[in-house]
Amino acid sequence: MKLLNNILSAEQIELFKQYWDNNPDRRYVNWRIGDEVLDYRLECKRSPVLWKIVTDIVSQDFSNTVEIWSALQSQKFAHHIHVDDYGIEKYPDIPMYTYIFALDTVPEFKTIVWKEIVKSNADIPNYLKLWNLKRHKLSKTSTISTEQDLEHTYDENAQAYLCDYLTLDDIFEYQAGSGVLFNGRQLHCTSNWLKYEKFKSRELLQIHVVSHDLKTSLT
Repeated sequence: MKLLNNILSAEQIELFKQYWDNNPDRRYVNWRIGDEVLDYRLECKRSPVLWKIVTDIVSQDFSNTVEIWSALQSQKFAHHIHVDDYGIEKYPDIPMYTYIFALDTVPEFKTIVWKEIVKSNADIPNYLKLWNLKRHKLSKTSTISTEQDLEHTYDENAQAYLCDYLTLDDIFEYQAGSGVLFNGRQLHCTSNWLKYEKFKSRELLQIHVVSHDLKTSLT
């Protein structure tokens, strides 16, 4: 995982926000429960100005790419521990990386990334099952469940927190214009920002990159 400080300027952040505000008809629903929309997205590729910003960022870390996808997102939920599945069907044998950029400074919003890799979200139930079967023989690697806002990741079947048994890579705290880059198949989640009732949603810029040619170190 690589922390990226002050990558987007204030002017660039404003361009992304204006694009979101000016294009409500181009947003699409990524996830909903009943009548409640929990995840809106707006792809950036239609805007030449924003796409140039995105590809310039990617070119700093990759010498060549197979595919790039990017979208602004507005989410009303806290992500459980998961991996990013983008490209898994089309490019199953090519690494996929994820960027997350904050558009506002909000210390309560965090992305927490562990070093463990799982190929897809379809494999996570089996990963959890195996962890629970051998958990009594394992030692905790941390007490992160008590140190970070991770109440939402409690495993009811195991009556324990998986995150306490994982190897932490790093934590990204939302600072406007800064971001993080990591292997998209690494286990990760957001903090439980919903516990702070002053927030209704969490906005971010996400980029997925399918590439064999990472030229920067993630350690």
